[in-house]
Amino acid sequence: MPFSFSHRKATQALNFFARKAGGRINKMKALKLVYFADRYHLRKYGRPVVGDEYLAMNYGPVASGTKDLAEMSDFLGEEEERYAKRFIRPAESAITYSSIHNVDEKVLSESDREALEFAWGRFGRTAEFALSKLTHRYPDWKNTRQRLHQKPFREPQ
Repeated sequence: MPFSFSHRKATQALNFFARKAGGRINKMKALKLVYFADRYHLRKYGRPVVGDEYLAMNYGPVASGTKDLAEMSDFLGEEEERYAKRFIRPAESAITYSSIHNVDEKVLSESDREALEFAWGRFGRTAEFALSKLTHRYPDWKNTRQRLHQKPFREPQ
């Protein structure tokens, strides 16, 4: 079921986690926290927080558009980049990013904030690679990885 990606919510989710971490956060950790917030919100309210498309990558599921925002990727549209630059700034190392403005609470619903708080409260003290390993235990990740490794069906000759 497709959801509509909100670059504003994704930016504020990234900003929220950077603020919670003291102003700067590891990018992979933040992306895992977004995953846990989305998963929580989807299971409880029937929709994710950011509505992003998730990709199955080596370190687990990654919210594609949210990753682009955290990196200020060339894939961003002008409006997305302009908006994100008001709130977050990637570090030169590309491993972390920083919050440069308070979270715009108006962008997030009460249930969005609940999901972000849940993710931070449950996983905020966990290191990025431990979070990656944890995502590999979830059935949604296992099912996706199994499908990726299946051989394509071929008609008998």
